[in-house]
Amino acid sequence: MKRVFISVAILFGSFTINAQDQEKYSVDLNFDPAAIFDASAGSMFTMPYIKARYFANSNLAYRLGLGLEISSETNNSMGGSSGKEKLYIKEGRSTISFAPGFEKQMGTGKLKVYLGAELPIAIGSQTKENKTWNYGSNAAEIEKTKNGSFSFGINAVIGFDYYVFNNLYVGAELTPGFSTTKYSDTKVGGVVVDYGNSNMSFGLSSSSGLRIGVRF
Repeated sequence: MKRVFISVAILFGSFTINAQDQEKYSVDLNFDPAAIFDASAGSMFTMPYIKARYFANSNLAYRLGLGLEISSETNNSMGGSSGKEKLYIKEGRSTISFAPGFEKQMGTGKLKVYLGAELPIAIGSQTKENKTWNYGSNAAEIEKTKNGSFSFGINAVIGFDYYVFNNLYVGAELTPGFSTTKYSDTKVGGVVVDYGNSNMSFGLSSSSGLRIGVRF
C-alpha cells in the first residue's frame, strides 16, 4: 500500500509539473503585501507596469513589459498682483513604456529562476496651463507650456518565480542596465524658451515589492 501511495504521488507531481510547462503564456503585475495589513500602505496591486510572457519551450520565454502612467493636478484661485489674478495652474504628465526581451528559464518544480535581457523604451510628455484674469483688458490670458522626452536602454534581467499553486506564482526581479534620455525643447505658447538636452544613466533597479501572476 505504501508503494502504491508513493507511486501515485510521483505521478501526480509529474503531471503537475508537465501541465505547468504546457501553459504557454503568463501575465503578472506589481503586488505589495504590506497593503494586506496596512491600509495606509496604498494599493495592493499597483500600476503602471504589467509583464506578459510567451514560453516557447521549458527553457526559453519571450517577454514584453507594458507601462502607462497619467497624472493631472489643478491649483485654483492662486491670487495675483499688478491688475492680474491667477485663476488656476493645471499640470499634466503622461508616460507610456514598453520593454521587449527574453528569458532563459532554469529550475524545475515550484521554483523557476531566470536570466535574460530587455530593451526598455519610454515616451513622456508634460504640459502646464496657467490661466490669469487681466482686469485691465477684462479678459482671460492662458499660457501653455509643453515639453516631452524619449528614452531608450538595455537591461539585464535576473529574477525568480515561485509557484504557490499549479499556475499561480509570486516572484521578483532585478534589472541592472543603462538608459539614455532625450528631452525636447520647452515651448511656451509655441515659442521655444528652453532647448532640450540629453543624459545617460546606469543603475540597478528592482520590481516594486513582489510580482504576482498567473500562467495559462
